[in-house]
Amino acid sequence: MSYTPEYFWKNFRLGTEVQISGAFIYNALYFFDQMEHFCNDEEIFEFLYNTSVGLERLEKIAVILLEHEAAINQEEFEKTLITHSHLELLNRIKEKKDINLGKIHNKFIQLLSNFYKSMRYNRYNLSSVYEPNKDAKEFINLIQEGLNIEIKTDMLFATANDEKIKKFIGKLVGKIVKQLYQVVKEESRNLNLYTYETAFNSKAYKIFMCEEFTFQKENLFKKEILIHLLTIKKKAGLSNL
Repeated sequence: MSYTPEYFWKNFRLGTEVQISGAFIYNALYFFDQMEHFCNDEEIFEFLYNTSVGLERLEKIAVILLEHEAAINQEEFEKTLITHSHLELLNRIKEKKDINLGKIHNKFIQLLSNFYKSMRYNRYNLSSVYEPNKDAKEFINLIQEGLNIEIKTDMLFATANDEKIKKFIGKLVGKIVKQLYQVVKEESRNLNLYTYETAFNSKAYKIFMCEEFTFQKENLFKKEILIHLLTIKKKAGLSNL
């Protein structure tokens, strides 16, 4: 394929979108890793917002690579991409590719759709004072259902965001992301494009190439460094510094 506008669009512009999508997903999982408990609705919002944006952009990349042809009406095609419905985009992908997701994954995708289209604006309404924050409530319910646990949001008895919960969210997000990225990679190669490539050691690289959806390695590395530094200080008689 020559360097036509279509080639440049799909190879370079969408390639940048892959990086952006990966960065949003990385940020979402990082914010979740930093959460100590589930008492602060703004922290849950930060996770849901970044996840919803990251997945939506990844879905749209896949849709373009699967559906776009030079002969179609470009303006009309681009109008079909003006949507925040993750399920609608996913169904378009499913028409051409096999996507294997479970009940909990579909429920999560529906939550992201509802969140991005409406729930993220609920607090601007006066009526929001009469009910719990919907985005936080539904997200907590999803975790409780997926792990069969109870999450307490009373600050005095708050449920910790422990490794079990972090691994659950990592696997949940990871299964969706890996399948969508696989579609992007396959279709890119079919079209002789390099849309799927990511910069080495970038946020997107961790997500798409390393397929790491928790920060367990990074956290362990930090602990090992601290232990090493404390050991050196103790041996040097500088433990009080």
